[in-house]
Amino acid sequence: MDVLIYYPWLFVVFAAILGLIVGSFLNVVIHRLPIMMERGWREECAEAFPEYKITPPEGRFDLSIPRSSCPSCNTPIRIIDNIPLLSWLLLKGRCRYCESKISIRYPLVELLAAVLSALWLGSWVLASTVWR
Repeated sequence: MDVLIYYPWLFVVFAAILGLIVGSFLNVVIHRLPIMMERGWREECAEAFPEYKITPPEGRFDLSIPRSSCPSCNTPIRIIDNIPLLSWLLLKGRCRYCESKISIRYPLVELLAAVLSALWLGSWVLASTVWR
């Protein structure tokens, strides 16, 4: 714990990395929550109105299943290609398999979460060094 006292910038870097991870999770929620809600509505409609022949969705779909995949070719994204921000930069904003563009929204959400985390927790570090 003394390391953070002598090198407070490490705490800010750690906060930024944690922010990237939170941003990546936010991207999953932003993408999947509307789909999960629609599937739930379809399921409820199929149960409530059997006379309309509404087909309920098949298979499990939540925040963890199925794995993330390319929106264009539906190829599952490898773990190495799922590193927040870094993967998008290394792949130059394209899918590894079909080379279709990956939306800029994903790295922007991750970057915003990282910057906000670093600023917020960095202000705590700054305040703690001033009030020592």
